[in-house]
Amino acid sequence: MKKVLVFLLAISSMLLQAQPFSFGAHFNLATPLGPQPFGSTNLANYTGKEFGAPGIGLGGGVEFNCFITDRFSAGVGVDFTSFSFGPSSTGGQGLVYDNYYSFESTASTIPLTINIKYLLTKKAIKPYIGFATGFAFYNQTKTVTSVSGDFITDPYWRETSKLSWKQNGFFVQPRFGLFYKISEEVAIDFSLQYTAMFNNLEQDYNITTTTKNGNTQTINMLAWQAEPTNYVEIRLGIILYLSK
Repeated sequence: MKKVLVFLLAISSMLLQAQPFSFGAHFNLATPLGPQPFGSTNLANYTGKEFGAPGIGLGGGVEFNCFITDRFSAGVGVDFTSFSFGPSSTGGQGLVYDNYYSFESTASTIPLTINIKYLLTKKAIKPYIGFATGFAFYNQTKTVTSVSGDFITDPYWRETSKLSWKQNGFFVQPRFGLFYKISEEVAIDFSLQYTAMFNNLEQDYNITTTTKNGNTQTINMLAWQAEPTNYVEIRLGIILYLSK
């Protein structure tokens, strides 16, 4: 992490030598792509459906850019997005016997980015294409609660399994957006971008299981696999031009 921060600071220092430059802040709305399963590759019938992708993500970030020419800019930025899904239940409650599962999935990501943009026109509404790359700190937690029993013997049997892990990695991020200049100093930025992460992994995990009696045990699961955490993102932000 220290090397990444030093590199970004060096890039920022170089960009400060260019004129003009701008500062922007934005709001993010993101959605994961694909099932992003997580489970044991040792299981013959593994589908990973019970450990799927987190839900819709909300967040924001800041970005600093310098215009190398009147159409081409380069910059650095940092974001934070939090994803959340659930609880979602399967199974059902019967007259005598209950048997169902509750699933929750959350994640958070902090990407550090280096980006370039190219304005397609110089009019008041400026469409642009861009590309970013960098390193993202990605954390996930998935919780599965199993409830079963009947009203005669044990109506409230419950077991909860919680998995938490880090899935940091590099990414690439093509972008397409629009600048709408309100004044010489202020513009609105709207963009759509796709983040492709290079953070798939396979390793052993410790699963913490808690029963209805409060008993906790840790189980080591071998060769559990996590797929890349790709997502699509919509941004809406404001740009301040700090010099002309």
